[in-house]
Amino acid sequence: MLRTVSILTFLGLALSAPVPAATYYVDRVNGSDDADGQASNSAWSSLAKVSNSKFQPGDRILLRRGQRWSERLVVPSSGSLDLPLYVGAFGTGNRPILDGTNVTLADDAYGLLTIEGHLNVTVCGLEIRGSARSGVHIYTSSGIRLCDMSLNNNVGNGVLVFDSSQVVIDRSEIFSNSQAPWESFAGIRIDGAGGDWKSFTIQNCKIHHNLGGADWASGNGIALGNTGNNIPFLEQVLIENNQIYNNGNPDQNQAGRGITASAHGDVTVLGNSVMSNASAGIYLGDYGLRLNITIERNYFYNNALRQLGGTTEGWATARYNTILVDTPDITAMGVEIGGLGTWTITNNVFRYTTPTDDTWRGFIRINDSDQEQHLVSDYNLFYSAGPRRWKRSNDQVIDFRTWQKFGFDQHSVAPQ
Repeated sequence: MLRTVSILTFLGLALSAPVPAATYYVDRVNGSDDADGQASNSAWSSLAKVSNSKFQPGDRILLRRGQRWSERLVVPSSGSLDLPLYVGAFGTGNRPILDGTNVTLADDAYGLLTIEGHLNVTVCGLEIRGSARSGVHIYTSSGIRLCDMSLNNNVGNGVLVFDSSQVVIDRSEIFSNSQAPWESFAGIRIDGAGGDWKSFTIQNCKIHHNLGGADWASGNGIALGNTGNNIPFLEQVLIENNQIYNNGNPDQNQAGRGITASAHGDVTVLGNSVMSNASAGIYLGDYGLRLNITIERNYFYNNALRQLGGTTEGWATARYNTILVDTPDITAMGVEIGGLGTWTITNNVFRYTTPTDDTWRGFIRINDSDQEQHLVSDYNLFYSAGPRRWKRSNDQVIDFRTWQKFGFDQHSVAPQ
């Protein structure tokens, strides 16, 4: 009896043992979809073969470097927390390219590379360009990581994340997207039809020249949420150590931001270089939205309308940031704030090296009378080529001493 039990136990363990992870190769030039795909010399040829196959957690799907596919890739399977499904590259040369220039996307196909309804997928080392919509579409998924990607020249967004959580975008270059002249897209857009979505990290990326069209159809570098009726909660958003520059239509300065947000939740923007965007470097929130904002240790340079700010019913902190403006040809406000929430602006350096006749330019501009009571601003250094650089909610432009009389920046310094 004991021997029988032991044998059954062994068989049960053997049957439940995980299947070893496999590697599948895709070579458009030398491969064949009739091959088994499990070696570089027996590779598959098409992305359709990948899209219509099933994979196990830990499996790796590798596309040959230096080759180009004019077709869509739909990731067909999930990984596990410890063993993500991996899509990447093999061989030498440039990144494998998914080129959507001549690819027609069906009405329900929003990305040239799509991850829909899956968990724990990593995609690294690909170039995705020329999509008639977004380059990458992540939908109703979680545990997704994009790394070392080039996402460029897509008509819509470089990346669209929708109704998803736990997404990381790392070490990627995202540029020249938002090419549609009739609608505002972004290099990266994180959005949802309402709902509560958590944990988004954008780090170590270059996000630039996502231009868009005219007026409010101008593009953005990073866009969080939407201005419709179903505003999402986006929690634990971290935007860190990126270069975000030249986003938005340069022919106008009312739209086209480095980072914009219309969402509830919380956003931390840390250690980024934010430069020469068509409107704001960073402008987050809106009236009626409870968004908690941290903007810390960033470098702002010559963003056309304003460097940073926002409107929120939550709280916001801007500290240890450096702001440099050295051209008279742009408005380039420093911080513009509004809403019912409390803004704390401390330990920042503002340096404006050229004079201007633009009366909108100011170090700190208050848009709402409530901010007169809620603003905490102190321990800042203001250096200006003109003296009157503070603006109250009644549009009164004042000098530093008058600003201090209203209770602001008691320990700050403003050398002329």
